[in-house]
Amino acid sequence: LNAGQIQQQLLDADTILLEYYLGTPKSYLFLVTRDRIERFVLLSRDELAKRVKDAYDALALSGFPGPRSQAIKRSTELSRLLIGPVADRLGQKRLLIVVSGVLQLVPFEILPDPIARASGVKPGLAWPVPLLLRHEILLEPSASALAGIRKVRESRPPASGLLAVLADAVYELDDQRFRFPAKKGVGEDPVLGYLKRLKASAQEAGDIVAGLPPASILKAVGFSASRDLVMSGRLRDYGTLHIATHADYSFQNPASSVLVLSRYD
Repeated sequence: LNAGQIQQQLLDADTILLEYYLGTPKSYLFLVTRDRIERFVLLSRDELAKRVKDAYDALALSGFPGPRSQAIKRSTELSRLLIGPVADRLGQKRLLIVVSGVLQLVPFEILPDPIARASGVKPGLAWPVPLLLRHEILLEPSASALAGIRKVRESRPPASGLLAVLADAVYELDDQRFRFPAKKGVGEDPVLGYLKRLKASAQEAGDIVAGLPPASILKAVGFSASRDLVMSGRLRDYGTLHIATHADYSFQNPASSVLVLSRYD
């Protein structure tokens, strides 16, 4: 799609497109609404990649007090670089964000909101106000791809079900849901090592489906949260998929990235 088609087909009065282009010696951020296009200069691809990797590594350890302060600091700086140039133009509108390369690692939803920071919020070890509290955020590979997805969807009958949820998968043989659990470590994943149960994801799944009509949902928790279910074709009947599981992203070979579902029946 050209710029005019993107504006007419994808953007309404409540949606802003933020598209990032990584380059050398400069990168760019394009802000697109239904009636205007603006360009902002960012750091080079290599400089942004270093900032993203630093924030990514800090976030991975942010459950601990020491690393958490670093995660807040680096995420705040990353937000300043990526969102700061347009923060005063966003209001509370929906953000359609298109990124490529290393920016695919950025969890935009939880980045500290530059507007909230400017208002004098002092986070300490509490996470600063994140972007998701003021914006619905949609991440897409490209605007044209999104248009293609919408076109295909329009040609299909509506999904008969509302929501399919997969959560709290069974990763190890020492899981208490086995009748006779094995010793810790037996059966651990050959690539990722020992995978801890994500018990809270079962509660999350319950909260998500609460109040929805049972006939319109599929809730697969534990052993049933499996690859077999995903590949069976049954999920095509649901308009929304929620998968809460371990994942692994490979910097060296992104095509080897994985979602880890139940490893035992």
